[in-house]
Amino acid sequence: MEGSACAIGNSSSFVRDASYFGTPVVLVGDRQEGRETDAHVTHVAARSREVAMAIRAQLRHGRYAPSALYGDGNVALRIANAVAGVTPYRQKRLHYIYDLPGESAYASAGNHNGAGRLQGDPAEEYRVVDGTAIAGIHG
Repeated sequence: MEGSACAIGNSSSFVRDASYFGTPVVLVGDRQEGRETDAHVTHVAARSREVAMAIRAQLRHGRYAPSALYGDGNVALRIANAVAGVTPYRQKRLHYIYDLPGESAYASAGNHNGAGRLQGDPAEEYRVVDGTAIAGIHG
């Protein structure tokens, strides 16, 4: 779009993206009605004579000054910097699942409630040692 002399059609990209590049636009029809536009957009009805006249006028005008109406082109960098500065939330450890040396915390099949593996009071702590469940009360 940056290298286009004029964009013609009814795409929202012509409203949003072309403004950043200053590309002249002839916006045909009412599909983008109600969308905020900048000076680079000429609205016309879907009539060939009106479209042709608007194209000629936009080509005579040439490029517009870039517009930041829909952004300045640097949002990706701002998002990346914001994400890089976030301290991730660390979820509380489930008290009934422990990592033992040489064992995975999920060594046996079962969901987070222990179904299919361990059943019991969630106020108890569980460990699996040599395939045997050992329970202990929180304290």
